Amino acid sequence: MGAVLPEWRGLHRRLGGWSPFTDPDYQMVWCDRFVDDGDERILAVRHADTRELVAVVPLFLATVGGRGMRGRVLALFGAFREPLLLELPELLVQPEHARAALVTVVAWLAEHREWDWVELTLGEEQPWPVSRWLADAGLDPAILVHKSVLPSVVLDLPDTGDLPPLGRNLRESLRRSRNRTKGPAGEWRVDEVGPEHPCWDEAVADLRRLHRARAGMTGVIAHPDVFRGTSQGEFLAALAGTPAATLPRVHRLLRDDVAVAALLVFHSVTRTWLSVSGVSPDAWHVGGVTRLQWEAVQDAVRRRQTSVVFSTGVDAAKQRWSPTVRVSHSFAVVNPRRGSRLTFTLYWLARSLRHLRRHTVHHPHRERAEPATP
Repeated sequence: MGAVLPEWRGLHRRLGGWSPFTDPDYQMVWCDRFVDDGDERILAVRHADTRELVAVVPLFLATVGGRGMRGRVLALFGAFREPLLLELPELLVQPEHARAALVTVVAWLAEHREWDWVELTLGEEQPWPVSRWLADAGLDPAILVHKSVLPSVVLDLPDTGDLPPLGRNLRESLRRSRNRTKGPAGEWRVDEVGPEHPCWDEAVADLRRLHRARAGMTGVIAHPDVFRGTSQGEFLAALAGTPAATLPRVHRLLRDDVAVAALLVFHSVTRTWLSVSGVSPDAWHVGGVTRLQWEAVQDAVRRRQTSVVFSTGVDAAKQRWSPTVRVSHSFAVVNPRRGSRLTFTLYWLARSLRHLRRHTVHHPHRERAEPATP
């Protein structure tokens, strides 16, 4: 792993990657925390003639299931085990060599069949895999499953350095937020804290506290607490100590120097990625998260970045910012062995039931939602 890391970083600097989570230093922190020694399978794909590194596919071997039915899965770093702050692990591959690189990866998989199935996430700009690649590599019958679509709302930024135009509802929400933080309600301010700041640990603690508070609110659309019972807080702390080109930052809205809303932001070379957020229930009416999102957008414009990407998933709140949706695709390559096919089938049925339960949304009463202008 250490031998390929300098070239891997160089490839990332050249390509940038769609999301900040393709940064090799992020990937290595995740691997160190969640992958057992010896379970890594980092594939370095090189051009046959020049030996230039054209793709890196960081995989690890995971075991899923319970007694009586256990499956061995090869998955990308950032998947399966607490994939909460690495929302969109994708392949880092030179576009002009993407098809040949994927065919090479499939050939390697066919030669090393220690897995029951393999999961890969590909961006919409990357080639759609076809079953012929599997058959040509000797994986017969060829079983290629399109598992899911992973959408992200994208706000494209003007290349002139101007702020993006906003819709009337969003402008009104921001106006209300500014008005509600004036007058006798206390002293309000916004700050941005990075790992280099002495109050970084305090800002992360604020983010976790407010995210937990938001997750516990009733009467609003629910979301889980990604830090509860997980290692995400420690993972975020470890990210801050890396030489990664894309470091996390926390935006906060403070009242009398106490944070009442917080937003986790990742900056890559060309994009800003908005991640998890939190808000105090008694400050819900202020619209603090929307205010912080706008602060992050303005910061991205100052950095001359090309776009702002919202966390995976599409909802009405995100689409107030932009109607543009960029999708990634998750695929599964199933080992043709009978036992592997059976294990994957049972896994797929259980996953479908979980997916159905998770996406059954019970909308709250409107009186708790932030009002919008028609």
